[in-house]
Amino acid sequence: METLEQCPLCQSKTLTGFLKVKDFSVSGEIFNISQCKDCGLRFTNPRPGPEEIGQYYKFTDYVSHTDEEATGFINQLYRRVRRITLKQKEGWINSLIPNQGSLLDIGCGTGDFAGHMQGKGWKVEAVEPDESAADKARAKHGLKVFPEEYLQSTSQTYDAVTLWHVLEHVHPLDERIRQFTSLVKKEATSL
Repeated sequence: METLEQCPLCQSKTLTGFLKVKDFSVSGEIFNISQCKDCGLRFTNPRPGPEEIGQYYKFTDYVSHTDEEATGFINQLYRRVRRITLKQKEGWINSLIPNQGSLLDIGCGTGDFAGHMQGKGWKVEAVEPDESAADKARAKHGLKVFPEEYLQSTSQTYDAVTLWHVLEHVHPLDERIRQFTSLVKKEATSL
């Protein structure tokens, strides 16, 4: 575990304890949530380091990586809500970029959002660090899915770069935001 002495977003050192939460899915561990007094960001602190974070997503009920047809109430509810949120996310993107262009979805999981946008006419590529989830995205949606290392090696830029439920998992946040921003076409950044 790594303990953060400053906010991963604004680098302020004015952190306070906000909440304690239990991981009921995998480890049973109790995690502390800190809050930055300056910008309000809330984050796990201490948090799993880059080498350990993956183990917290390795369980059969993590729908965004497994995409299994589980029958439990929560999984059924998740699928219904996902259908609604896919249309909502599409609307947000289209309100900023009205003509379908190129889109990079970082942390695509099994590819539902990326596949949805590809079906709406966008030229979509994706990044997913979990190889099993990436394989499912390729098989289910025919997506071009790259490993996370692609982000360091590409000079490609996109009309839109999306990260749904990703920022809370990245290390170090400020550097990664700069990296993600560099993937957006310059003319798109004025929107």
